[in-house]
Amino acid sequence: MPLQAHLCRDPHDLLAAEDVERIHESALRVMSRTGVTFAGGRALAILRRGGCSVDEASGRVRFPAALVAECLACCPPSFVLRARSRSHDLEIGGAALYFQSHPGLYLAGLEDGERRLARLADIGPLTRLLDALDEIHLSIMPTSTIADLPAAIMIEHIAAEQMRNTQKVTAHGVFQGCAPWVIEMARITDQQVYGQINPVSPLSYPAEQVEGGLAYVEAGHPVCILPGPTLGASSPATLAGTLVLQTAEHLAGVVLIQLARPGAPVTLGGYPHVLDMRHGALAIGAVEVALMGAALAQICRRYRLPSHPEFPLTDAKVLDEQAAAEKAMGLLLLAQAGANLVSNGGALEAEKLWSPVQLVIDAELNGMAGRVLDGVHVSDETLAVDVIDQVGPLGTFLRAKHTRRVWRAEQYLPDLADRQTYTAWLEAGSRDITDRARERARTLMRDHQVPPLAEEQDQELGRLLRRAAQAKLAG
Repeated sequence: MPLQAHLCRDPHDLLAAEDVERIHESALRVMSRTGVTFAGGRALAILRRGGCSVDEASGRVRFPAALVAECLACCPPSFVLRARSRSHDLEIGGAALYFQSHPGLYLAGLEDGERRLARLADIGPLTRLLDALDEIHLSIMPTSTIADLPAAIMIEHIAAEQMRNTQKVTAHGVFQGCAPWVIEMARITDQQVYGQINPVSPLSYPAEQVEGGLAYVEAGHPVCILPGPTLGASSPATLAGTLVLQTAEHLAGVVLIQLARPGAPVTLGGYPHVLDMRHGALAIGAVEVALMGAALAQICRRYRLPSHPEFPLTDAKVLDEQAAAEKAMGLLLLAQAGANLVSNGGALEAEKLWSPVQLVIDAELNGMAGRVLDGVHVSDETLAVDVIDQVGPLGTFLRAKHTRRVWRAEQYLPDLADRQTYTAWLEAGSRDITDRARERARTLMRDHQVPPLAEEQDQELGRLLRRAAQAKLAG
């Protein structure tokens, strides 16, 4: 039985239906006229056999609209993503909303918040923290940079620590040629992983992304097609123009995947950036980025494909009001727009920094967003007409059995938000939310237990890591 998702039964449409069609038709024109480049002969051969026009010299591929439609029709509208523990399987698609953590390049220390490179010993405890939080359903590595390992084998070691320290689904990219090793780890631990392909905007698929993505697909793992255009730099400065470009990149990936393995499960993701021309700075916490995510969710409904906007993120460098405002505003917009997966957990500073304290706060924000989606339940029980009649004018509902029976089901009860009186808050040390989140993270990292892998599985992971090191560090 898959893990219970939050449900968005009545998603808010950001775009008019005719505007979605204009974006789709414009993307098809880009695909047929401008084309998309693919590096590597394998992808070109697959696309040529499928009916695309391929320029071998440049790697540019042009796509017939009919082929795009055929490949979209092959994609499953939903799928079950199998975790290490079946109680943590995810059913992706439809009205379901799940939350994923988000990686960073650097780690913010739990106690002092100081920015530093992670070490391999950090990954296990941080992954157990991800495992402990009910409102983080899918775990990606906290950081992809490890100070005490060679760059060529960092990702394999991180992936192994993830699989040892969480029962949840884990997400993985293809960088540094890690995909074949991650796939073998998934076989050892009897689970699926959530892979991804990152096209490079504008309109390009590098060889590493193609080969790694196809490896996940052919091994039976779902993948997310995840472009990251920058408005005004690697995509048009307009939101609509960037949606056209991003959609063309998405659909080109869909065609490749479905030609390689018809029926392969795929999600459409995106992490666009705004280029603030005043400073020449990238902004990923901008409200326009959240609007792009809401539009992506709606476009995916048109295609009957699951959506995965890589938001809400923030440009804030510390846990402050900016981080709270950018994350909360984007989160609620995406939840109500009907996104199926949202990646927000732990990220600060435009995904450069990962904080375990922010992760705990984000998990609580996720619970609040889920309560908003849950809405107001109307039934004889909740209308409470008989209870109102029994209590009458100027009575109290505190003594009513109905109150004792239903109040917990009606409320989201946060762990971090302070609801004490001012006097009680002072007596408890007048701590703010970051203090309370730090304490909760500390407690969970210390006390939360994850059932270990079978000894044979753990040993096989170790042997695999040694083979990876021999293969990738040779010479």
